[in-house]
Amino acid sequence: MSNKKKKSQNTVWMGLAIVTIVILLWVNHNSKKVELLYARQYSESYETQALVIRNEEVAHLDQQIDFEVKEGQRVGLNQTLSNSSSISFSDYFNREIDIINWLIDNKAYQKENLFSNDIEKIDKEIEKLNSDIKWAENFGNEKKLKVLNSEKDQLTKKKSYILKSFQYLGADEESLLELKKEYSSQNDTTGSKITAKKLNISFPGYIYFQSDGYESLLNANILQYLTPEYIRELENYNGNDDSNYKQTVKIIDDTYMYLSIILPKEVFLRQEEQVLKVKEQIMESIKTKDLNTYYHHLNNQFGDLRAMPMISFHYNEDNYKGHAIDIVEYGQEKLLLIQLKEQLPPDFYTQRQVDIDLVTYSDTGYIIPKKSIVQKDGKDNIIIMSKGSLKEYIEVKINRKKGKDVFLDKTDNKDIKEGATLIINP
Repeated sequence: MSNKKKKSQNTVWMGLAIVTIVILLWVNHNSKKVELLYARQYSESYETQALVIRNEEVAHLDQQIDFEVKEGQRVGLNQTLSNSSSISFSDYFNREIDIINWLIDNKAYQKENLFSNDIEKIDKEIEKLNSDIKWAENFGNEKKLKVLNSEKDQLTKKKSYILKSFQYLGADEESLLELKKEYSSQNDTTGSKITAKKLNISFPGYIYFQSDGYESLLNANILQYLTPEYIRELENYNGNDDSNYKQTVKIIDDTYMYLSIILPKEVFLRQEEQVLKVKEQIMESIKTKDLNTYYHHLNNQFGDLRAMPMISFHYNEDNYKGHAIDIVEYGQEKLLLIQLKEQLPPDFYTQRQVDIDLVTYSDTGYIIPKKSIVQKDGKDNIIIMSKGSLKEYIEVKINRKKGKDVFLDKTDNKDIKEGATLIINP
């Protein structure tokens, strides 16, 4: 056989090989790929900030005392905190009585927007007075300086009353008068043994010896007044220190806390419908339309609290759960309120705002490529390979769509059997 003939045959065989490879590649590319279906966990989350609202009480004292307990220690109501000499509480109770008197005289207990209406206005007036005071000092105008400082003192005092009055929000005039009567009847001294109860604190918890000024602005009584606007106004509040007092005692209740979270309206919360439904049922059962009554009821009735859906969040790489007890829409935003009762993150005793990863959706089911969904009779279906070559259409409910995949909740798609063979590109 000549070299020319051999070369011709080799060319033919090489051409056939190339054609075969191309055909095999085309068949492989267009073959119906499959995968086995097994249920797994699927979740979506939203990174956000949460405002921590605690049940806490503060006692500001005008005398320094030596404590036998350490800051951050859990203390009981009747546990001895100090064996210091007798302490006078006249100034402490008189300050509280002054706040109550101011609330009643100005009918401020009826207002829900004290912070936005009054604090901002007072801050601007004080800022202007500071400028005028500086001018009077520069020109040595003692008479004018005395008048300006007096005006500033009055405004500062009014601001202090407003800030401290938030702890009494929601109280009516009758309950305020009752509280005033109680404060007026308190003994002036503690005797030698000092306890949380003698400091007029009403619950056990973790003890701290400093105040950040948010205790009145962020407490359980203001839950019904929370709005995204109010929370944003708090960002401009610098707090107030307790430098005017020789001693501060604060007890933080360790049985429950709240997280208040601002979310865009479009953020999907799977629990939302159930939260509103159960909330309505509970408020009807306890015959109230007052949100504070509803919140306090959930705190006291653990059975009803457990009826509220759980919601998870990640904080510092740890996972926590709480009961979603309310969701309220405000224009293009909504406010989510979570009550933490069974599991309290230790850091939440000292922080006012925390960064969390809120789990907005979580369930067990099947995550499959979007292209494996086919239409049959106008409904979503998947195709399962049955007995080697037979095909079986199964109608499905698509619960979530994310990128190139869809999620099928196992509960809503009971016709799908574990280990079934899904045809991905039918």
